[in-house]
Amino acid sequence: MIYTGILPDAVWVSIYFNTAVIVLMVGTLVLYNRIRRHDLKEKTMFTWMAVLLILAAVSYILETAMKEEVFVLPGRIMLFEAALHDIILNGFCLLWVLYANYRMYHKMDYIKRKINIYLAPFNILLLLNLINLFVPVFQYYGEDGQIHDTPIYIVQDIVRYAYMIASGVLLYRHKKQGNNLRFFSLPPFIAPAVIGAAVHDLTPWPFQTLALGMAIGLALLYAQIANEQSFCDQETGFFNRYYVGYIAELIEYKQFDLGSIMLFDVGEAEAIHDFSKLLKKQLPKDCEPIRIKSNEIIVLSSVYEKAPLFMVAEDVRMELEEYNTTHNKPMDVKIFYQLIRKNESGMKFLDRMIKQLR
Repeated sequence: MIYTGILPDAVWVSIYFNTAVIVLMVGTLVLYNRIRRHDLKEKTMFTWMAVLLILAAVSYILETAMKEEVFVLPGRIMLFEAALHDIILNGFCLLWVLYANYRMYHKMDYIKRKINIYLAPFNILLLLNLINLFVPVFQYYGEDGQIHDTPIYIVQDIVRYAYMIASGVLLYRHKKQGNNLRFFSLPPFIAPAVIGAAVHDLTPWPFQTLALGMAIGLALLYAQIANEQSFCDQETGFFNRYYVGYIAELIEYKQFDLGSIMLFDVGEAEAIHDFSKLLKKQLPKDCEPIRIKSNEIIVLSSVYEKAPLFMVAEDVRMELEEYNTTHNKPMDVKIFYQLIRKNESGMKFLDRMIKQLR
């Protein structure tokens, strides 16, 4: 039995529950974010998402307290508080899908072009929530002194689910197109929110399992993103040298079949960004590009023959020739490739090549 003091059990349950949500979101999304190397826009978005969820939790605590008649306010103020809670939660979902767009394209210009599309559902719900203060659209103040939902309140839940699913799809596309996000998995992100929503809608529990599901899903997703970014080179979009240890474990446990390694020596580190764009167009999907040094990129592949490697090298040379004819500062890139020796294990091959590069 929870010690309640002067407050009913339901209020304390909500306080403890929402405190857990706050700790989960702030601890994972804000404090942990300072350790990782994210750009300022990502930090700002995550911080605001944490702030919005905290405000949603606080407003829900107030809403629960009023339902339990811990204190009584005029009906219009109770409706305003309920509408404010929904607006905050809708804004949180909107900000999350904008963050997913930024993760996908890394361009604020693209978000600005699409902002009206993503804002439309939020703005419509915002307008209806304000109208709800005078006309019962989503909620109304009953004769029993409580706030009740109208049948169309579910529209707000549908919009939130749509935002969350859209963000998950965008992040999955980011993984698929970037070819460098093997750490992202969609179910851990979607499942907690769906389960939380089902429990919230199908049970009479006095606290919001929907918020808990969203918090858990976002925390799991952020943990995956942070893990991926620890292995990702921000300048090229390829893996960094710390990924070698990770891929070595995959090779050791037969989860990656290493047959050859290509080396691209860009010469000047300043040209690595432009060269990485050219290289992405020519690399097959089953390879692992790693920026091993400031001016060197290695590509791990499961190819055991010279012919495919030679074709990739030729395609890259053709791209370089075209680039050098159209730019004032040409790139001088040296290309090497090495096949695994007969009866040589993938681990020994990788270890031998890394030692040669040191």
